[in-house]
Parts: sequence; C-alpha cells; structure tokens
Amino acid sequence: MTVVKSLARAASYAVAGALLCAQAPTYPVELVKPGKGPFSWAIAAGASVLPASGRLGTAPAPVIPEPVTKTPAKPVTPTPKPTPAPVVTPSPKPATAAPLLTRLAAAPAVVTPGADPSSAYVTVDFTLAADATVTVRLTGGAVPVTLFSSAVPAGDSSFGWSLAAVADGRYTLEVTARTAAGATATQSLQLVVYRSLSGYAVGPSLISPNGDGVNESATIAFTLARTVTVQVALQRAGVTVATIYSGQLGAGPQSIVWNGTGNGVRVPDGAYDVVTTASDAVGSVSFSAPLTVDATAPALTLLDAQSLRFQLSEPATVSLLVNGQPIVQAEPAGVFTIPWLNGPVATLSGQATDPAGNVSASVTGP
Repeated sequence: MTVVKSLARAASYAVAGALLCAQAPTYPVELVKPGKGPFSWAIAAGASVLPASGRLGTAPAPVIPEPVTKTPAKPVTPTPKPTPAPVVTPSPKPATAAPLLTRLAAAPAVVTPGADPSSAYVTVDFTLAADATVTVRLTGGAVPVTLFSSAVPAGDSSFGWSLAAVADGRYTLEVTARTAAGATATQSLQLVVYRSLSGYAVGPSLISPNGDGVNESATIAFTLARTVTVQVALQRAGVTVATIYSGQLGAGPQSIVWNGTGNGVRVPDGAYDVVTTASDAVGSVSFSAPLTVDATAPALTLLDAQSLRFQLSEPATVSLLVNGQPIVQAEPAGVFTIPWLNGPVATLSGQATDPAGNVSASVTGP
C-alpha cells in the first residue's frame, strides 16, 4: 500500500481498511493517483468473493440554489370598452286637437231675391269636431242679422236660410261655434245680396258654331230690377278671350245671343265661362255660367265590317244600318265593337253624332 502523506488521505485509507478488515478474506488495495474525495469504490464478485461497494471522503456540500427573485407582474389594465351613446327616445308630441270649426262654405255667393222664392235662399255648410252651440250672423249692414243660434252635433252640417228680407249689399257671413267646455272657433266668408240682376242663365251649355244649323249659338238671359251697366265676357281660366256685350240695359227681362265668335272670328273649341257683370250703387257684381264650344265633327272609322269593329275620335252616338236593321249605341272614344249575331254582314252604313250635334261622315261596307 502506498504511504499517504496527508491526514485527509490517511483518514480515507483508514476507513477503507476498516471496511476491508471486517470481511474475510483480506483483499489487497492500491490507490492510484490519490486526490480529494469523496471516492466511490466497488469490488467485483468472484467464486469466493462477495461483491461490495462504498464511498470514501466527505460528501460534497449541498448546492444551495440562489434565491430567485420574482418580479411582480405588472397589473394588466383592461382596455375600456367604448361606452355606447345613449339612445334618446323622443318624447311623443302631444296630440293636436282637430279644429273645432272647418269647411265653411256658402252657395250661391251672390243671392238674388226675385219673383222665384227659391232665388232668395243661401245654403251654408260647415263641419264641427265636437258638439257645440252655433251662431250664424250677417254683418256689414246697418244692423247685424242673426240667422241661426242653436246646438249642433259634431260632424257635417248644412243649413239654408232665405235672405228675402235682407237689403241689397255686401255682407260677411260669420259662423261661431262654442262647446260646453268653453272652446270657441269662428270662420267667415263674403256674401252679396243683389236684386238688380236675377235669374241669370246661359243655354245651351254646349254649342257648335260651324254653320250646320245645330246648336249654333248660346243665349245669356237675366232680369234687371233697374237700369244698370252690363258687361258680358267670355273667359278661359280667368282670362277674357272675347267681349260678348258691353253697355247699359234697362229694367226687365234681357237676353243676349252669342254666335261663338270674338271680333268676327270663331273662338277655338274648348271650355269657357260666360261672366256677366252688373254695376250700380251696390258696386260691381259678377255672375258666371259654363259654356263649351265644339264645332268639330267626330271621325268614325270602319276597321272590320264582318266583326263590326270601329274607331271613334271622341265620345259619340253611333247610328248603324246593318243588313237593313238599325242599331243606335253610345260609344266612348277609341276602338269598339258592335255586338252582332245575325250572320254575315252583307250591307253596312253608319254615322256618329257628338253631344254638340256635330255629325261625322258616313261609313259603308263591307
């Protein structure tokens, strides 16, 4: 055995020797290249040897891990969610109460009391939104005249009054409604009472001044209570297109015949108004009546004789003679067919007459 020079090595050897001596038989031990322990040793087994192993020297100092300092995680600040805009619900608008009194109208606007008692009447219409006491007055004269004052139910109302006792003049027709709760409403319109001219009429209302002798002229008729200045004009959309008469006329029935011309020239076909204005101390009062001028004959075209299919340029009454049988039928403008169930059409002739009395050219077939 090699001599150990240091105490540490001696100690290691002593331990190894003790271990070896404790067992039999004794084994020779040789330590090669001694150094610092600890050392592990082992004995292989043989036929008469038991295996053995062990450790020599001081156990290594335990490795003390350095403390790990954990850095505290920064607090995560949550991303704020956008705050939704507040939903503003509009406050419901308060219900608007319907007007108490509406749709006031009076007819005629010029009342002409005369020999006919009905000519003195005026009809007044209005609508109430609630039950109310209604008062109707004529103001503008020397003394206001109350025509009506009574309870009227809600809804449409129509009343008529005679103004035979009312003097000539311009008045304001005033209607006032008052409910039991105290709500009030008033509407008014202008009304004229005029006796200087009455019985105004224009006829016929459709003329055809084309020289065929049918409905060639219109007559404007009225009665005057006194001498007044009269002007009769033909107007279209409020514009005068011809002056029919202008001058003074005396008391009594009057009639003015118009032949459909202005300044010697026939006026174009169309719808017009005949406006007659009388002027006296009350002022100028106008009366109006519609008049249509139609001097053009309708055009009747035969499209197919066997099916009796025709075409008209305007509404008219069609007069046909089919196989000797007369057929008269009113037809609208456009293409039309006359019903026929009596076999093939052998002979055919016909004409069309419009409301003004104008007659088309004849058609024949087949």
